[in-house]
Amino acid sequence: MPIHKNLQRQVEKIYGENTPHTNEFHNLLARISETYEGRDSEYQLLERSLEISSKELTELNEALRNEKAVIEQIVEERTQELSQERSKLEKIAQNMETGAILLDRDKNVAFVNITATTFIGLTEPLFANILPALYEKFAPYPLEEYVRCCVAGVEDELKDVEVEKSWYEFKFQVLANENGYLIWIKDVTSGELLERSKNELLAIASHQLRSPLTVVKGNTEMLLDETFGPLTDEQNKIVKQSAQSNENMIALINQMLDITKISQQGLGIKIELLPVEEILEQVIADLQPYAENHAVSLQSSVHEESGICIHADRPRLYQVFQNLIENAVNYSNPESSDAVVTVVTRTQDDNIIIEIADSGIGIPESEQSKLFARFYRASNAIKFAPNGSGLGLYIVKSIIQIFDGTINFSSVQNKGTTFTITFPIK
Repeated sequence: MPIHKNLQRQVEKIYGENTPHTNEFHNLLARISETYEGRDSEYQLLERSLEISSKELTELNEALRNEKAVIEQIVEERTQELSQERSKLEKIAQNMETGAILLDRDKNVAFVNITATTFIGLTEPLFANILPALYEKFAPYPLEEYVRCCVAGVEDELKDVEVEKSWYEFKFQVLANENGYLIWIKDVTSGELLERSKNELLAIASHQLRSPLTVVKGNTEMLLDETFGPLTDEQNKIVKQSAQSNENMIALINQMLDITKISQQGLGIKIELLPVEEILEQVIADLQPYAENHAVSLQSSVHEESGICIHADRPRLYQVFQNLIENAVNYSNPESSDAVVTVVTRTQDDNIIIEIADSGIGIPESEQSKLFARFYRASNAIKFAPNGSGLGLYIVKSIIQIFDGTINFSSVQNKGTTFTITFPIK
């Protein structure tokens, strides 16, 4: 067999003209030559592999370059969109009617809009001056403490902030994951002035109405007492109806006057240490005949001898209990043979808790959030008893809050309502 050319050159270089020609030497060269042939095949395969790999790498590199160009284009376009959106949001934030101050995670001012700087009274929004100017402008109020609590994670609100004949509301908000803190400032001057005008008009109208109603009350009482002579049964019935309507009107006028006094903090409250359960028992005793006339059993588990006292005003505390128990009686189902109103007291921690429960018409779930609003009555209550002002519960809640108490309720329509009052024990 022919010898590989590279091997032949090596043999000639070594042996020259003295190359052996024996069969053994020839067979050895043939075996070595096979090795050379195999090595050439491997080199060819390697060269082919490298050629293919180089081509693939070139194609892959070109694809990556194209992909990079596409991604860079997308990033550039998205960056422009985000920049435009940010610009829009900044314009919106700058021109909001509500002032906004943003604190970063290090509690430094990161943004403030024009509205906030106007409220504060700054002509140039230098971030370093924002908070000191805010605290100075609203110095009568502990804004610095509210901000300190906010950056500690406590959200809060501050209302009825009056400075320089203007009224403001503050809201302190913690951003998600505590990435920052927002101070919202809202100018409520126009609404406050309108509310005050309404209250003044309401007070004037109420005072003007009380005089003629008082005259009507006196006249109907004299007629019913037959001061001017006996009445026929029909006349007596008509005069009683007139007297009752007059009493309802007087009660409404008194409620409207209470609202104006509450808004002006002029209820004339005289706070003293009062035995709460003793007053509650008195109200229950006074309302027993009223409950019997409505075929309602008024039951109580009140221990007036316990001597538990709270800080309150006696007439106003009586008014609270009277209103809630009367409501419980009024909205009990008259067709039920076992209509019951229960009044229970208990203590928990340093509080006394009063529960007034009925098994009456209840309050629709969709309307429960509005129950303590002024002039609001639930739809089923209006159908059940058309007459009513919707002021009683608003007044009750306002008075309870003056006494540092709280009022809550639970209710299921057509099954009843339970009001829960909590007062701190003194």
